[in-house]
Amino acid sequence: MKKVILVAAVVMLALVSCKKDHTCSCTVTSNSIFGNFTITTDTLYTNMNKSNAEDLCASNNYNVTSAAASGSAVCNLK
Repeated sequence: MKKVILVAAVVMLALVSCKKDHTCSCTVTSNSIFGNFTITTDTLYTNMNKSNAEDLCASNNYNVTSAAASGSAVCNLK
């Protein structure tokens, strides 16, 4: 009986894993001689741990500056 309870507990833990769907929201801005714009995009990361999703989302951040234009992306997990 103890073995059955132990197996059931392990199965329940496997079913209630920390892997879920997470949404990464990025706000992209650009300033150039052609005009200024801001765009917000959402990307869905499926079946992923929150820590991994945060790292992947943060890897989309950037800043670019040149003589003619500048731009940036700021991404955060929702």
